[in-house]
Amino acid sequence: MIVQRYLTREIVTNLSAVLSVVLLIFVSQHFVRYLSDAAAGTLPATLVFKILGYYLLSSLVFLLPLIVFLAILLALGRLYRDSEMAAMEACGIGLPRILRSVIIIGLGFALGVSYLSLIVSPWAEEQQFRVRDQAATDAEFAFIQPGRFQEMRGGQGVFYIEGLEPDGKTMREVFLQMEDETGLNIFSAQRGSLSKDAVSGDHYLLLEKGYRYRWMPNDGGFRVYQYEKGGVRLAPSGRAARDRSIAARATWDLWHSDRLPEIAEWQWRWSMPVSVLLLALMAVPLARSRPRQGRFTRLFIALGVAVFYYNALMVSKANLAQGVWPTWLGLWWVHSILSVVVVALYAQYFGWRWSLQQVWPWLHDRIYGSR
Repeated sequence: MIVQRYLTREIVTNLSAVLSVVLLIFVSQHFVRYLSDAAAGTLPATLVFKILGYYLLSSLVFLLPLIVFLAILLALGRLYRDSEMAAMEACGIGLPRILRSVIIIGLGFALGVSYLSLIVSPWAEEQQFRVRDQAATDAEFAFIQPGRFQEMRGGQGVFYIEGLEPDGKTMREVFLQMEDETGLNIFSAQRGSLSKDAVSGDHYLLLEKGYRYRWMPNDGGFRVYQYEKGGVRLAPSGRAARDRSIAARATWDLWHSDRLPEIAEWQWRWSMPVSVLLLALMAVPLARSRPRQGRFTRLFIALGVAVFYYNALMVSKANLAQGVWPTWLGLWWVHSILSVVVVALYAQYFGWRWSLQQVWPWLHDRIYGSR
């Protein structure tokens, strides 16, 4: 119990240090990018920190497995370097007990990453899209010049107003031409204003006392509808809607989907907690070093394996979404290969014969005999 608390304290200390450095680099890089967007006028300055916070929440799912891996690697590496691990082994505290403590710590972080990946990250993605849509819609109508025809964002239609009321929000003599899958629609109204749905976050143009002209090619003309109040939904661009539907959809909805991009997203979300356990297990044998061995020799090897592992996951996700290989293969082959690497590292650490005896005793007896 004392050893477990000591290892936990060492790992948490290193995790705090690595997390602070990674977040500082990550936040600084994206903060500069969002500031440039605000300077260009594509993003309001008041929303920079809000979008940065949502983006950080969604990115922690990807960053935390690597941070946990580095924390365990650095903590155990220091114990080997300062000969504390040798002292533990002399007292009868061997690698199996260290491994048991690391597994408990890894399971705890895997549960946290599962919550982030399956629940928090989709929510943060949805909030980020809503804030960006609101900013884009507000920016679109913030610079409306009365008396001029202007094209709406994404080529959705043409917009015109004759003037603004003294409050600066209510528009007079509104004209709107939009074309969608149902055909051509023309709206005219005496007044109009912008509104946002509190539940869905969609933006609407509310119109009062006007007419709607709908082109009906099969009937050979327009149909005219008069209304006292009406609303027109201002939809985001097609690409943004597709990205939003996948990244921000609930995990339960993805599980019931048969579309390849959503299956790839579902497997990616489950891959994050799996990667925490695999990387934590791999860090234990990789942290082992000899007395005169270089301090960062194993660290560079471990980072190389982790980078290759994550690149393989991202490539697999893209290939699965495009239908390059079947869904049963998906991202799981990457985890399988890393699992084989982890088993090989432990077999090298304990010795192949001892490892075979512990895992497959019947195979060990066939090869080496029962003695």
